[in-house]
Amino acid sequence: MSLCIAMTCEHENKPGIVLCCDLAGTRGDVQSEDIVKIRDVGYATVLLAGNMSNARELLIACTQSIVEYPVNGDDLAITRLKEGLTKAVKQRKRDVSTAVLSAELGLSWEEIFNHAQVHPNDPTLMEAWSRIKRLDLGAELVVCTFTDDEAAILVVEASGKVIWVDHYAAVGTGSQIASTFLHQRPYADSMPLDECLYRAVEAKMAAERNPYVGPKTNLEFRTSSEISFISNEYYAQLKAATANWLHSRPTINFTGDILDTRRLKYPAVKSRTPGPSA
Repeated sequence: MSLCIAMTCEHENKPGIVLCCDLAGTRGDVQSEDIVKIRDVGYATVLLAGNMSNARELLIACTQSIVEYPVNGDDLAITRLKEGLTKAVKQRKRDVSTAVLSAELGLSWEEIFNHAQVHPNDPTLMEAWSRIKRLDLGAELVVCTFTDDEAAILVVEASGKVIWVDHYAAVGTGSQIASTFLHQRPYADSMPLDECLYRAVEAKMAAERNPYVGPKTNLEFRTSSEISFISNEYYAQLKAATANWLHSRPTINFTGDILDTRRLKYPAVKSRTPGPSA
């Protein structure tokens, strides 16, 4: 239960990233609205989505690779970051598999792998491998940082895939709705901050149709050297304007007939001769 959005833009001739998250989560069986999903790690900011316990474990696994990324690194440094994240996620998936298999079969991932080399057709091992393939990380991360000339966003998907994305990323239970809104207009990394904030809030408020996306919002902006919080007064006006747009119907000044009605001509209905009884 969560929604996290990261979007590139430009402010005062510097590349920046808008960060937008809800605050919904659970504590045991109780739903809460106080879960902070933004973490500063080294020279990067990371957004956490999914089960927060799983997300924190995933972040711990990826922290070393993120910390090693230099401030304003080049494309090669981003590539190394992506490779490091991929390696860390691979090990995390093995750890998740071991935890599940140990509980169900009393075996680790390594034991399953080694036994499978000797007994590839063992039905228990085949079922274990099938179980491993169905597992995911139970969480997603969005890693936001900067190269020497642009903002960079990397996504760690629940499947374990690591992607360096263009322009923006949305993860979590409301991401499909948010992404649909973000896809509607052309996008440029040079987009001004105010337009980027509007699009982020628009996508987040639309995603609130998903019952697991909370109404409260954490909205921030960062550059390679600064982190800024959006003023409460500006956010209140932005939210009100966005809500008005989402819930209003545009006025269309059309004076002609709305309908162009034509009578349908149906073929004559012929009665059927009953067939023989069974």
